[in-house]
Amino acid sequence: PVLDWPAFREVFSRPEWYQPAVDVSYGPELEQSWRRAAGECPLGFVAANFVKAMLCAHTESVCFAGHEAMLRDFLAQIPLHLVQGSGWPVLWLLTHVPRVVRRHRFALDFTPRELLLLPPPDTATAAAAGAGAGKPASEAMLDLRAVLPALRGAAGAAAEGGVRLAYATMAYGPRFAPYVGRFIERSR
Repeated sequence: PVLDWPAFREVFSRPEWYQPAVDVSYGPELEQSWRRAAGECPLGFVAANFVKAMLCAHTESVCFAGHEAMLRDFLAQIPLHLVQGSGWPVLWLLTHVPRVVRRHRFALDFTPRELLLLPPPDTATAAAAGAGAGKPASEAMLDLRAVLPALRGAAGAAAEGGVRLAYATMAYGPRFAPYVGRFIERSR
């Protein structure tokens, strides 16, 4: 077998299951032989994809859609009584993942016009396009505008002291944290 499936299933019964599940889900066995793994143990493969989807949603959400589509396809093919009776925590993961990947209340997306530094369209044009008529900016832009004076003030104060500021986004976990230092170092 590609993987010791009973041992992987047992990981989910531990109080601290998440990191061991990530380690197996992103391990070389599943990465190199995922098609064979999917055929050997479809529900174990589904569990691994739930873990991957959860990690994607927390870190690099662009990869979430691929795992979500694979999960949807696999789960549509497996009868519910087999899923429930398998011993795999698939139904638990189905309810767990949406609970833990909830985002904060802010919409993180800027509009394409905002990214290009273009003024917002007038109300009539926005209404005709069906795009948020009457809204001066996206929530993300409004949030940015609210903190920008403080960021500019901090940058100005730092520059007066001969210090340059580098803004970095949050990196989470041991897989990503090692890169933060090098990212900041490149900004010098």
